[in-house]
Amino acid sequence: MLCSVMRKHVNSLLIVAAIIAMFAGYRFITGPRGFRAVVTPLVVLGDEPLQVAVSIIEPIEIELKKGRAILTPFAYYAVAARIGGRKRYGGEWPARLARYDLLLLWGELATQPIDDIEFKQEMRWYSFRLPRNSPRDLQYVSRHSANNHMIPGSSNLRRAISRLDEGDIVLLEGYLVDISGEYDGGPIYWNSSRTREDGGNGACEVFLLTSLTRDGKVYR
Repeated sequence: MLCSVMRKHVNSLLIVAAIIAMFAGYRFITGPRGFRAVVTPLVVLGDEPLQVAVSIIEPIEIELKKGRAILTPFAYYAVAARIGGRKRYGGEWPARLARYDLLLLWGELATQPIDDIEFKQEMRWYSFRLPRNSPRDLQYVSRHSANNHMIPGSSNLRRAISRLDEGDIVLLEGYLVDISGEYDGGPIYWNSSRTREDGGNGACEVFLLTSLTRDGKVYR
């Protein structure tokens, strides 16, 4: 009887181990492919984001199921940041271009503990709340955090974005873009923020991502 119970226990453990191995294998197969590289970044953790105007990059046209979107890059953008949150969206054309929003934190919000700040992402916006009598500068938090609508420049980058977790430290590079076009018979517009000092409607960055670095690996 004892041997029979032990066999059942061992079999159960083997089944659990097989399931875990299958799950790990699936994540590896479907995961993003990165490479290790020694690079000299233009921005490092603690820096302000780098934004440089560009005017020679041709607009990018993306076909949608019910129309098309034209992405017009207006600035190169690089930010070394802590991930304050990642939110996945569904629905119509905005989600077809930017499935994920990333809440990015930089400056002291990326290098110091922030357990006292409560961040929330919803409806493609973000908000934060400080404890009563907090010594933090409300304006500093507002100007060193931003919700970014992430447009991956490749399927590999889409997978890399989907694997990011709150607290991850990343270097993101690409372009801020304005979007125009038509969808389902009507015009569409989605313009990016142009400054880190704005707030409210239109204050999110529309970020065409071309490179993501995390844990010493570069994803493109």
